[in-house]
Amino acid sequence: MNIDHESFAFEERIGLCVTSIRQYLIIYGGRIGYLNTETCNELWIYNTINGTCRRYPVPDEISRKNTNSSICTVENKVYLFGSLLRPLPDGTTYSLVSFDTSNFSWQDLSRFTNDDQQYSPPRMLESLLFYHDDSLYILGRIEHVRGDFIVSMCKLSLLTNIWSPVEQNGPTPIYIHEFNGTVFNNKLYTFGFTQGDGPEQYRFINIFDFYNNTWTSRETKSKTQMYPEPRFLESFAYSRSYIFISGGNGLGTYFSDIWRIDLENLEWIKLEITHERSVSMHGMAIIDDCYLYSFGGMRVEDYTPNTFERFILRPPTLYRLCLEYISRSPDLRSLTDFLPASIVDELD
Repeated sequence: MNIDHESFAFEERIGLCVTSIRQYLIIYGGRIGYLNTETCNELWIYNTINGTCRRYPVPDEISRKNTNSSICTVENKVYLFGSLLRPLPDGTTYSLVSFDTSNFSWQDLSRFTNDDQQYSPPRMLESLLFYHDDSLYILGRIEHVRGDFIVSMCKLSLLTNIWSPVEQNGPTPIYIHEFNGTVFNNKLYTFGFTQGDGPEQYRFINIFDFYNNTWTSRETKSKTQMYPEPRFLESFAYSRSYIFISGGNGLGTYFSDIWRIDLENLEWIKLEITHERSVSMHGMAIIDDCYLYSFGGMRVEDYTPNTFERFILRPPTLYRLCLEYISRSPDLRSLTDFLPASIVDELD
């Protein structure tokens, strides 16, 4: 479903970060146009109830050019991590900032110092930022002294503000392109290649157990024996026990399909919904466990920008539908006079 009538106020872009908090779609970074290398250093928040979109530029005092940014949310806060194009005078090679959606304030976490700090994240070519047990974790690819690349993991305690490396046991996944993953039942689930599965990209899933810091690989399943074809530049979205993937490029193939895997039983389902056309380098997020939003990216065949799409995964609640109706009503101002303050806040 295209929703071109919405007041989406910024240009189409590729390689962006997308996530969500409650009814808000959070969008950061990306590049405008396929040949443009300049990163858009700004955050946009789209209210999926009333259709309004607001821009929040990164303040000048913490604005730095970073590459391959990754994003995650914790309660009302958005966290952004990226490697810097050039180290700072103090040797810092990364940028970590937060944005509080409750008061619209930025905070530069990479400027915090701790007398006990003995470790700092290395420069990562690509990374995955995620939250677990009062810490922010970074899983990324770094260049080894031998000239090859290895997968590194570190974490920042949000209680002590101390960085520390994370030990990894077992065969670490091999990431050819973007990192992906989500935490479910105290384990990180992520797709990549391992030493034994070769091109069967989605026939196996890599699992990192935080209890013993060990990687394992488990085979996925499908009642129809259908699995997503190997691809790159696809997009991922996460909701409860589900991982959604869509789009991407294969060897001479461009995808518009949408798949879902349930982490409870590792079973794949190909959804009946699809993008209107093939798309890659886009971003996706789930809102209220019922809507799947897709934005940005492009159609590789002709390098045209992708549309803004919304898919219904399951019927929204009656309360949600009422909020949408009221917020878009021409009589909104008079209607809010009769509504509780808690509901009026959700309409803003």
